[in-house]
Amino acid sequence: LVKVYYAERVGTGERVAIKVVVGTEEAKKELSILETISHPNVVSYFGTWEKDSQLWIALEYMDGGAVSDLMEKLGRGLSLQEIRCVT
Repeated sequence: LVKVYYAERVGTGERVAIKVVVGTEEAKKELSILETISHPNVVSYFGTWEKDSQLWIALEYMDGGAVSDLMEKLGRGLSLQEIRCVT
């Protein structure tokens, strides 16, 4: 189960996304990748903390919603042309 919340960084007011994950082992694999990547087409990773058996991950906020929500609405995956527009 994953939920994503909008937040603002204290002091700067910068918008961030907080991804809350139950079942932390799979998320820790994702984090090991995010911690090493710095690319303009990949969201920036700011930090992580654990609380009540949940992993809270602070990420760069991206306008437009989740790509998975778009795919669900369309009822299909994205074409290469659509992927280029998203990234």
